[in-house]
Amino acid sequence: MCFQPELHFDYLHPREWNGKKTKDVAIEVNDMEQKMKKAIGYNWANHHVYIDDICGKPAISIQFYDRNDHCQNHVDMWNARNGVSMGSFDGDIWLPEWSDMIDKWCWEINKGLTMCNKCGKWVKEINHYSFAGGVCNKCYNPKVHLGPDTRGD
Repeated sequence: MCFQPELHFDYLHPREWNGKKTKDVAIEVNDMEQKMKKAIGYNWANHHVYIDDICGKPAISIQFYDRNDHCQNHVDMWNARNGVSMGSFDGDIWLPEWSDMIDKWCWEINKGLTMCNKCGKWVKEINHYSFAGGVCNKCYNPKVHLGPDTRGD
């Protein structure tokens, strides 16, 4: 059995990032993750960083990306319960609005809802498409929202 280490922040923690450079937040999170992996001898590059809901369950999977050669200023998020993409933030400074949005998203996910990738409504039922796409029944179009191509897997 392979243990995959996970780094968890509670839903209020992103408020501590308000006003910080996004690059510095990315470095801080990456350093924590690397120290944790080193401590247990985990050598894979997989990322398992989560924002937990009020009950302490993973709600949002968060990943920091480089959008140019010198700074990490792009943040992607997915619903940790079903893998559906939640959206992303771009900017040099972590904005309080981002923390507010993460807080709201955690509450909605805790209620068992998923945000439709097309209309943005929070719904109980979601139609998965691609690898991280999900749309509500109203927005679903079987000609457009195709399942992932796993033929190479």
